[in-house]
Amino acid sequence: MQALSHAPAYALLTLVLASATSCQRLDARACNDGSLCPSGFTCVPAPEDTAYQCMSPSMNARCDQTLPSDLFDREDYQEHLLVGTIFDRSEPLIRLYEASAVLAFQQANDMGGVNGHRFGVISCTIEPDDGTIGDDRGFEDAAEAVADHLVELVGVHAVVAAGPALR
Repeated sequence: MQALSHAPAYALLTLVLASATSCQRLDARACNDGSLCPSGFTCVPAPEDTAYQCMSPSMNARCDQTLPSDLFDREDYQEHLLVGTIFDRSEPLIRLYEASAVLAFQQANDMGGVNGHRFGVISCTIEPDDGTIGDDRGFEDAAEAVADHLVELVGVHAVVAAGPALR
Protein backbone atom coordinates (compact mmCIF):
# COMPACT_ATOMS: atom_id res chain seq x y z
CA MET A 1 0.00 0.00 0.00
CA GLN A 2 2.96 2.35 0.66
CA ALA A 3 3.95 2.26 -3.03
CA LEU A 4 0.48 3.35 -4.10
CA SER A 5 0.53 6.42 -1.87
CA HIS A 6 3.64 7.67 -3.68
CA ALA A 7 2.38 6.93 -7.20
CA PRO A 8 1.38 10.54 -8.08
CA ALA A 9 4.72 11.87 -6.82
CA TYR A 10 6.64 9.27 -8.81
CA ALA A 11 4.62 10.10 -11.94
CA LEU A 12 5.47 13.80 -11.56
CA LEU A 13 9.12 13.12 -10.84
CA THR A 14 9.44 10.63 -13.68
CA LEU A 15 8.14 13.28 -16.09
CA VAL A 16 10.64 15.78 -14.75
CA LEU A 17 13.50 13.30 -14.97
CA ALA A 18 12.54 12.28 -18.51
CA SER A 19 12.65 15.93 -19.61
CA ALA A 20 16.11 16.52 -18.16
CA THR A 21 18.85 16.42 -20.75
CA SER A 22 21.78 16.74 -18.36
CA CYS A 23 22.61 16.99 -14.70
CA GLN A 24 24.14 20.44 -14.88
CA ARG A 25 23.09 23.26 -12.60
CA LEU A 26 23.82 26.89 -12.15
CA ASP A 27 27.49 27.50 -11.41
CA ALA A 28 26.81 29.25 -8.13
CA ARG A 29 28.61 29.11 -4.83
CA ALA A 30 28.66 30.82 -1.48
CA CYS A 31 29.82 34.36 -2.07
CA ASN A 32 30.71 35.66 1.38
CA ASP A 33 34.35 34.81 0.72
CA GLY A 34 34.60 37.36 -2.09
CA SER A 35 34.02 34.86 -4.90
CA LEU A 36 32.00 36.03 -7.88
CA CYS A 37 28.45 35.05 -8.62
CA PRO A 38 27.32 34.04 -12.13
CA SER A 39 26.32 36.78 -14.54
CA GLY A 40 23.03 38.40 -13.53
CA PHE A 41 23.37 37.36 -9.87
CA THR A 42 24.53 39.28 -6.82
CA CYS A 43 25.74 38.26 -3.39
CA VAL A 44 22.91 38.68 -0.85
CA PRO A 45 22.31 37.54 2.75
CA ALA A 46 20.73 34.11 3.01
CA PRO A 47 17.36 33.94 4.82
CA GLU A 48 19.06 32.70 8.00
CA ASP A 49 21.44 35.73 7.94
CA THR A 50 24.34 33.38 8.68
CA ALA A 51 25.73 33.23 5.16
CA TYR A 52 25.45 34.83 1.75
CA GLN A 53 24.25 33.32 -1.49
CA CYS A 54 24.15 34.20 -5.16
CA MET A 55 20.68 35.43 -6.18
CA SER A 56 19.14 37.40 -9.00
CA PRO A 57 18.31 40.75 -7.39
CA SER A 58 15.11 41.16 -9.39
CA MET A 59 13.79 37.79 -8.24
CA ASN A 60 14.87 37.74 -4.57
CA ALA A 61 11.36 38.52 -3.31
CA ARG A 62 9.57 36.22 -5.79
CA CYS A 63 11.90 33.19 -5.85
CA ASP A 64 12.60 33.12 -2.15
CA GLN A 65 12.60 29.43 -1.23
CA THR A 66 14.81 26.53 -2.25
CA LEU A 67 14.98 22.84 -1.50
CA PRO A 68 17.44 22.13 -0.01
CA SER A 69 17.44 25.53 1.71
CA ASP A 70 21.14 26.00 0.93
CA LEU A 71 20.85 24.78 -2.67
CA PHE A 72 23.18 27.39 -4.17
CA ASP A 73 25.73 27.29 -1.37
CA ARG A 74 27.06 23.73 -1.30
CA GLU A 75 29.15 22.05 -3.95
CA ASP A 76 27.71 18.61 -3.13
CA TYR A 77 24.45 19.80 -4.73
CA GLN A 78 26.16 20.41 -8.10
CA GLU A 79 24.53 17.35 -9.68
CA HIS A 80 20.98 18.02 -8.46
CA LEU A 81 18.46 18.43 -11.26
CA LEU A 82 16.98 21.90 -10.95
CA VAL A 83 13.21 22.32 -11.00
CA GLY A 84 11.32 25.58 -10.65
CA THR A 85 7.89 26.03 -9.15
CA ILE A 86 5.55 28.89 -10.02
CA PHE A 87 2.53 29.32 -7.77
CA ASP A 88 0.25 32.18 -6.68
CA ARG A 89 0.84 32.27 -2.92
CA SER A 90 -1.98 34.76 -2.40
CA GLU A 91 -4.46 31.88 -2.87
CA PRO A 92 -4.68 29.41 0.07
CA LEU A 93 -5.51 26.42 -2.16
CA ILE A 94 -2.64 27.19 -4.52
CA ARG A 95 -0.26 27.37 -1.52
CA LEU A 96 -1.29 23.78 -0.73
CA TYR A 97 -0.46 22.78 -4.32
CA GLU A 98 2.97 24.35 -3.94
CA ALA A 99 3.58 22.57 -0.65
CA SER A 100 2.52 19.27 -2.24
CA ALA A 101 4.87 19.72 -5.18
CA VAL A 102 7.82 20.56 -2.94
CA LEU A 103 6.95 17.63 -0.66
CA ALA A 104 7.00 15.25 -3.64
CA PHE A 105 10.54 16.36 -4.50
CA GLN A 106 11.60 16.16 -0.85
CA GLN A 107 10.25 12.61 -0.56
CA ALA A 108 12.04 11.59 -3.73
CA ASN A 109 15.30 13.05 -2.42
CA ASP A 110 14.79 11.33 0.96
CA MET A 111 14.51 8.00 -0.86
CA GLY A 112 17.68 8.55 -2.88
CA GLY A 113 16.17 10.42 -5.82
CA VAL A 114 14.80 8.96 -9.03
CA ASN A 115 17.29 6.65 -10.71
CA GLY A 116 19.87 8.19 -8.38
CA HIS A 117 19.12 11.77 -9.43
CA ARG A 118 18.20 14.17 -6.63
CA PHE A 119 16.31 17.40 -7.16
CA GLY A 120 16.93 21.02 -6.31
CA VAL A 121 13.77 23.13 -6.23
CA ILE A 122 13.51 26.90 -6.62
CA SER A 123 10.04 28.03 -5.50
CA CYS A 124 8.59 31.29 -6.84
CA THR A 125 5.37 33.21 -6.39
CA ILE A 126 3.34 35.02 -9.03
CA GLU A 127 0.99 36.80 -6.65
CA PRO A 128 0.30 40.43 -7.58
CA ASP A 129 2.61 42.87 -5.81
CA ASP A 130 0.75 44.63 -3.01
CA GLY A 131 3.83 46.67 -2.14
CA THR A 132 5.61 43.95 -0.18
CA ILE A 133 7.44 42.41 -3.15
CA GLY A 134 8.60 45.66 -4.69
CA ASP A 135 8.27 45.00 -8.42
CA ASP A 136 4.70 46.25 -9.12
CA ARG A 137 3.90 43.17 -11.24
CA GLY A 138 0.47 41.62 -11.68
CA PHE A 139 -0.20 37.90 -12.25
CA GLU A 140 0.70 37.73 -15.94
CA ASP A 141 3.80 39.95 -15.74
CA ALA A 142 5.03 38.08 -12.66
CA ALA A 143 4.47 34.68 -14.30
CA GLU A 144 6.40 35.72 -17.40
CA ALA A 145 9.27 37.28 -15.43
CA VAL A 146 9.58 34.30 -13.08
CA ALA A 147 9.44 31.76 -15.91
CA ASP A 148 12.12 33.67 -17.85
CA HIS A 149 14.26 33.86 -14.71
CA LEU A 150 13.97 30.15 -13.98
CA VAL A 151 14.52 28.92 -17.53
CA GLU A 152 16.92 31.48 -19.01
CA LEU A 153 19.02 32.51 -16.03
CA VAL A 154 18.87 29.65 -13.54
CA GLY A 155 18.59 26.89 -16.15
CA VAL A 156 15.95 24.69 -14.58
CA HIS A 157 15.17 21.39 -16.31
CA ALA A 158 11.43 21.65 -15.67
CA VAL A 159 8.79 23.94 -14.17
CA VAL A 160 5.81 22.91 -12.05
CA ALA A 161 3.16 25.64 -12.05
CA ALA A 162 -0.42 26.50 -11.12
CA GLY A 163 -2.42 29.66 -10.59
CA PRO A 164 -4.88 32.07 -12.19
CA ALA A 165 -2.28 33.60 -14.52
CA LEU A 166 -1.63 30.20 -16.06
CA ARG A 167 -5.21 29.56 -17.19
